Amino acid sequence: MQLTRAQIFLYDLGLNDMERENSFAWKNVELMGLQWDKLGAHVQNKRWKAWKPFVLSDALQRVENVIFQDAGQVVQQPIDLAWSLIQRDGYFFTIQQERALPNFESVKGYDMCAAGILGMSNSSIAVQNHSPGKGADPVPQLLENVCVS
Repeated sequence: MQLTRAQIFLYDLGLNDMERENSFAWKNVELMGLQWDKLGAHVQNKRWKAWKPFVLSDALQRVENVIFQDAGQVVQQPIDLAWSLIQRDGYFFTIQQERALPNFESVKGYDMCAAGILGMSNSSIAVQNHSPGKGADPVPQLLENVCVS
């Protein structure tokens, strides 16, 4: 898949007017928003990153396969391998080393999923098992303050 054909959703988590206006000129980019007033205060606090599952869920309701990438990252090579992994396995994750959380003894020695870039498909077991009506829907739990304690 060529990036020029990809549909790109840019989620507005606090763009200013000029940034919003500039985004309208970008090819294949659609500016998106979340219904912040329906999300808990801990989700609205963007530094806590509890909004990420809502962005991923929203995108998966619009398209079959999603690559989620944090702002500030730059794609420097073709993303064909990531797309093929998503289509084959239903997901694409990257690993960050334990040094990301050096003060947490419970994660020492373990690699962690880097949530700044990941991919998911609606056909994956993870999405199917956690979709409403198909298992435990995780989104209501994310609305509770308890999930960020």
